[in-house]
Amino acid sequence: SSWGSAQELPSLVGLPLMQLSAGGHHAAVVTAHGTALVWGKNETGCCGREYPKELAVPVPVKIPSENQSASSPANLPFTDWAIWNNKDGLVAKMSDDVAIQDVACGAEHTILVTRSGRLLVCGSNQRGQLGADVSKVPTATTVVPVHHPSGGRFVSAEAGNAHSLLLDNYGDVWLTSSNGLQLVVKGHSVLAIAAGGDDNSVVIAPASTGGLSLTRQFSVEKEDDGMDIVDSVENLLQEISSNGANKQYACNEIAKRTEELLKYPSVLNSVFLDPRELEYMFDRLSNVGDGEVKQNIASAIERGLKIGLECLRGDDTRLMH
Repeated sequence: SSWGSAQELPSLVGLPLMQLSAGGHHAAVVTAHGTALVWGKNETGCCGREYPKELAVPVPVKIPSENQSASSPANLPFTDWAIWNNKDGLVAKMSDDVAIQDVACGAEHTILVTRSGRLLVCGSNQRGQLGADVSKVPTATTVVPVHHPSGGRFVSAEAGNAHSLLLDNYGDVWLTSSNGLQLVVKGHSVLAIAAGGDDNSVVIAPASTGGLSLTRQFSVEKEDDGMDIVDSVENLLQEISSNGANKQYACNEIAKRTEELLKYPSVLNSVFLDPRELEYMFDRLSNVGDGEVKQNIASAIERGLKIGLECLRGDDTRLMH
């Protein structure tokens, strides 16, 4: 089938769009002000309303408010706006409990997260993709809230065809099910989540060994990038070649950083895109200094390789070269 040519949507031109998501037959965008607009097929109410069954243009989603501290006088242009006091007087803006910061569209459902951490859902819940009990909420043709099971705040959402993944302010991950929300990752300070297809989910969490963060694993100088280690080794090699003032220190640092580099297969994968680059580095290291220095570097390489090989014994680690 043909994708056709890209076209502007006149109703969105000029709006400060910050987020977007595309589902099976509908899509959503979020403005910098926190307004969510949805359009497309609406057979299941995934556009946040029961009728019409298809929206040809983006339409704002009505978000139910729970904020009791703000007032919404009748003369405000939108019922979701609130009046707040600050040093400049009264200011009208969207309340955090209705201002959307993230949106995710599935095949027939939509997930919204507000700035205050509320989870709001609409559309089909046939497989529990809304995070609500299927027996109580088989479908939602208007936006309904789903409460955090532990009283926390949600920060982002992702959606597959018929499942949703949620990240909260504790760094824990929740997965939707027919019985509600299920905690699937706890205590790993997850940084990012993604979901897609039929029940596919992936998360990114900081690496740790023995409780140390990734930046501390590499160097007390916080060189948290593998290429930084390679660059520092190269600089130390040049210092030795030019008969620098502290050759012994440079040799010790080369040994230490080489060992650190070889411990982590994932770092080698990200730094060396050609096996010849790795071969060149080993050739440089094997010709550094006198016999004692060469022995120290060889021992460091051996220690690093042993740890790296142990990592490769697991099913989830691979080395490109």
